[in-house]
Amino acid sequence: MRMFPLITLLLPLAWLGCLVAKANADQDHLPQIEARGPLHEAYAQPFMLNPTANEPVRKEPPLPLREEPPELGPTGDRIQWMPGYWQYEDDKQDFVWISGFWRDTPTNRRWVPGFWAQSEAGNRWVSGHWAADQERDYQFVPPPPMNMDTGPTHPAPDPNCFYIPGCWFYTENGYTYRTGYWSEIRPGYVWAPAKYEWTPAGWIFSSGYWDYAISNRGVAMAPAYFPVRAANDPNYVYKPEVAVNPAAASGNLFVSPTTNHYYFGNYYAAENQKAGIQPWAEYSVKMYDPIFAYERWANKGNADWLKGLQALVEAQRSGKLPALPMTWDAQNKEAGQANGAPILSTLQQLRIARKIVKFSPEQRQAQAQKVQALLELVQKLSQQAANSQAQVPTSPDKAKQEDRDAKTANYTPPAKVDAPPAFDLKSLLPKGNGNRPILNGIGNIIQKGANGPLQNLMPKGSNPAPSNTTPPANSNPPSELKKPTNPYGD
Repeated sequence: MRMFPLITLLLPLAWLGCLVAKANADQDHLPQIEARGPLHEAYAQPFMLNPTANEPVRKEPPLPLREEPPELGPTGDRIQWMPGYWQYEDDKQDFVWISGFWRDTPTNRRWVPGFWAQSEAGNRWVSGHWAADQERDYQFVPPPPMNMDTGPTHPAPDPNCFYIPGCWFYTENGYTYRTGYWSEIRPGYVWAPAKYEWTPAGWIFSSGYWDYAISNRGVAMAPAYFPVRAANDPNYVYKPEVAVNPAAASGNLFVSPTTNHYYFGNYYAAENQKAGIQPWAEYSVKMYDPIFAYERWANKGNADWLKGLQALVEAQRSGKLPALPMTWDAQNKEAGQANGAPILSTLQQLRIARKIVKFSPEQRQAQAQKVQALLELVQKLSQQAANSQAQVPTSPDKAKQEDRDAKTANYTPPAKVDAPPAFDLKSLLPKGNGNRPILNGIGNIIQKGANGPLQNLMPKGSNPAPSNTTPPANSNPPSELKKPTNPYGD
């Protein structure tokens, strides 16, 4: 009888303890939404003339998270949900989840996801790529020779032209080099040049293609950091809700050749530069960047466009502008104090600036099923990489000639068609909120500098001009300035 009051007292305490434990468990699954980090590869990838294997990390990546696509997303011709993946962040010495996002996919292309490959040196990220519909997944080729392209040897034959770097193409007779050439700009589209990617089993080739201008590709979602691994819970499902604001991210864009990723947000610290994360406005003047080639043309009416970007970089470095927040929570605490557009926004907030629609449960379920097939492919590729004993050089300059002369059984040479392919003028009608260049309005953030010509920003080189050329359409250049045809499908 004396125990009854004690039991009565203990029961509420036990119930309270259960609530606290559940609250702590729920808190373990709540991610920290990052206001900086890598941009998803399917959204944008830097172009590397001579690619190498990504740097290894000793820490083992978690299993991919299960994701649920959000109800809201952008409009487009071929909207698909791209699954997220883990990337290693040096600052954290840990992995960050690069959230999935809604993507308007390039015409006649499908996404082949990247994966983590285990090796003696550590775990290496093998980059994903947009493969042509007719290409098989992961067609391996011998190591390509070093690409010695140093830029055009002649000025552009027309103000509406852009340069496409030279490239090695693997054919029935081994490697053949196609020199760089000038091609016509396609308003609203960026040409992604042909390139190679390293994998533990060999090199893969991805042919060139037209992609949308970066402002029309979809809405990238903010990365998420899980201090306690939600991936360990098989029942946990992550639903991204916070998006990267394109207007703000474009002015705070970075490139990391060592990880083959674009980055956004606050990477202005000296240690980030030492780690190889460079401001896009500085990197792209020295190295070829397809997005930069297009944006420079799109902003050709603004002589101060590049100077404004570089002034923004310098102002952030020197502390003349307030430091950008590192997280979503920090941004919300600083609301009303920051200058310019916020780095992150909810999808609901983005509806003010661009057309955002609501997807039905059936549409989201169909996308989730497609994603499951991609995740199964990722797991398969990771397992194959772990079992592979192939000794593949990490960069073209370390490859031996006998490796390049080796024949590859499962590779189909690219179709011999001129490229970039012709396009219909009707396709140039603006989508969403119009064909507004991504970096318009940067002058409102930084005071405009002095006027100056931009034609000297094109990289110089000494590539010989091929003899079999034809002049580009819609131009009247001198006879010696002609546009090379391309028989290799780039």
